Amino acid sequence: MFRFALLSLLSLALSKRCELLVISELNSGRTGPPYNSRVVVRSLKSDAKLIDVMDAAVALGKFSYNATIHHQWGAYITAINGVEADGGNKEYWNIMVGMPGEEMENSPLGASSYQPRHRERVLFRLKTWGDSDDH
Repeated sequence: MFRFALLSLLSLALSKRCELLVISELNSGRTGPPYNSRVVVRSLKSDAKLIDVMDAAVALGKFSYNATIHHQWGAYITAINGVEADGGNKEYWNIMVGMPGEEMENSPLGASSYQPRHRERVLFRLKTWGDSDDH
C-alpha cells in the first residue's frame, strides 16, 4: 500500500499540466479573456509536445482540431473547435505561450515540436497574415 502511494506521488511529480485557451474572433488583438474555450489538461508526460496536449484535450471531449501533416515540418493547425482558418483569406491559427502572470509570446515552434512547460498556458488565436498585432 505504501509503495503504491509513493509511486502515485512520484508519478504526479513527474507529470505536468497545461492550459489550452482559444480566441476564435479574427484579429482580436488580445491575449486575455474572454476566451471562446478553455481546457486544463493534467497528468501529461514530462516530455509531452503541444500536439500531445491537444490530443489529450480531444480525449477529454473538450477540444477539437484539424491539421495538415507535413512529413518534414509536422502539424499545421487548420481548425480549432470547428472554426476553420480560411487560407484563401490569409487566415491562420497563431500559437502563443506563456506562464501564468507572464505576457504571452509567439511560440518559437509549431505544435508537433513545441514542448510546453509545466503549468504553461497555450493560446490559439485566429489571425490573418500581415496583421500588425504581433503579440
